[in-house]
Amino acid sequence: MRLKLLGQTPSIPSPGLELLTYLCAREEALREEVRSVVPLGAALQALHGTTWSEGVAARGESFAWTGESDLGSLRRALGERRWLEAWALYGALLPGFRSGLEAFQSWLEAQRAWLRSAMHVLSLALPVEEVLRLSEEELRAPADQERALMALLMQGQALLREGRGKEAVLVLGQALGVQEFGRGEFSGLSLALLAEAHWLWGKGPKARQTAEKALQRCADAYSQARAYRAWHQITGDAGALEQARRLAEGLGIADLLSLG
Repeated sequence: MRLKLLGQTPSIPSPGLELLTYLCAREEALREEVRSVVPLGAALQALHGTTWSEGVAARGESFAWTGESDLGSLRRALGERRWLEAWALYGALLPGFRSGLEAFQSWLEAQRAWLRSAMHVLSLALPVEEVLRLSEEELRAPADQERALMALLMQGQALLREGRGKEAVLVLGQALGVQEFGRGEFSGLSLALLAEAHWLWGKGPKARQTAEKALQRCADAYSQARAYRAWHQITGDAGALEQARRLAEGLGIADLLSLG
């Protein structure tokens, strides 16, 4: 049994869909953890009589998803730095879906941000030429808006690594356009990258202004590390560099994110 949650939203009644998504991400979670996000009894009732209920197993004080899922496969590939496999799996998590459960919706938004940040590390880990090839291939025929956005962010990072600030500004500007069209809000990560691009291009005041916005928007650790790194580059703030280093070390990417 394999559940597909990336690039499409399956027709599973709520709150059963929320329960399955949470378990696919966690693989196994304590009963109380599940209840803090999803009304467990109502979710199990919603799944009753469906084939999906067979994949939910109670294990003492825990619940687990025993089937396969593209979300679980993606998280494992990202965790093990199997970048090409992760990129092949990547897509929007439950695109267009908004839960009526406030706690789950907050978790879902955080999960989407985490996936985007974890996927973006690919553009630091692989050779620049390969990052550009992957992003250009995707942009010729993007599978969905989320993959198009990620391809632009990856391409922008590759250009930053080559010191091509002006070109990076143009590409990252397209990424902002995709976000504005899709949900009307710029991510902290995209703003942090854009700030660095403006700085490389020699646009100091614009870089500083954009970095300030990035610091206000970033919620996940990777985006924060990128924003603090950009702020240090632009202002020379040693405290920002230390914050970026601490966050990068916590994520295990200090070897990839230049923080000299």
